[in-house]
Amino acid sequence: MNQTKNDEVTEGDVASASTIWASVVAAWQLAKVPLCFLIGCSTSFGAALVSNSSLLSILILGLGVLMVAMSGATVNSLQERDIDRQFKRTASRPLVRKTVSGTFAILQSVILFTFGLLLLGTTDAAPKIVVSLVILSLLIYNCLYTQLKQKTVMAIIPGAICGALPPVIGWVGGGGALFSYVALLLFVMLFLWQVPHFCLVLLLHKEDYLKVEQPNFIRMFAERGVRHLSTVWICGLALVMMLFALSTAAISIWQIFLVIVNALVLAGVSSYLLLSQLPVSYRNLFIFLNIMLGNHMLIMAVPHLIF
Repeated sequence: MNQTKNDEVTEGDVASASTIWASVVAAWQLAKVPLCFLIGCSTSFGAALVSNSSLLSILILGLGVLMVAMSGATVNSLQERDIDRQFKRTASRPLVRKTVSGTFAILQSVILFTFGLLLLGTTDAAPKIVVSLVILSLLIYNCLYTQLKQKTVMAIIPGAICGALPPVIGWVGGGGALFSYVALLLFVMLFLWQVPHFCLVLLLHKEDYLKVEQPNFIRMFAERGVRHLSTVWICGLALVMMLFALSTAAISIWQIFLVIVNALVLAGVSSYLLLSQLPVSYRNLFIFLNIMLGNHMLIMAVPHLIF
């Protein structure tokens, strides 16, 4: 008798643990954590470029923007659950499979948004501007970009704008001037990066995008055209990266040298692969693009953290 009860308790505990774990995984997928983590890192990068910016401030800004970004991503998952059913790469998302409810997504979004704003409101430098920019970015993403991308390929412009604001938010939150050369470079660099980033996703999943009615560059320019378009934007990105060498954020000769070399390697390798007739692994090129942007951030930020 006791053995039967113990077995029932054990099975109940396993089922409960399994349900909790499934909810955690679903929450992670809803919030698109890996993508939002990059957004948080770009915010911390902007803050790290400010002279005398404290490590605590850098971390708070990155974490605050990460939480708000996850809130926006959760809302986006809710907004696009019907569209996600059409794509092979998104058909297994929690709201599509009904692993969690819409109420769960709304609650998660509200909690993340609230705690994110509370964190950002504690920043020492320009908390009102920081919070305003974060809310602006969220509105552009969920109310403009998400709606427009079902109607026009030009939705990529507001999409790139909201994605370019996080490092500026970090810069301002760390004590930098909103209207400055470094803030402009940060904005333009992330703006330029997002277009080839998105184009490589299109190329990687081109069969998916050709099947649906959603407007996209693959339908407009075909694969070869998207490769050429990506090349132009990556070269523009590399140029802006090199312009950091002329900013006050560059504090040493070796730093300037590494920034220029990193940008030239990015432009050279990407152009060779995208413009050649050779078969290209779009996944590897996508990873390479992100690594080179990460290299640039580390080269620019680390000296400010050490010295």
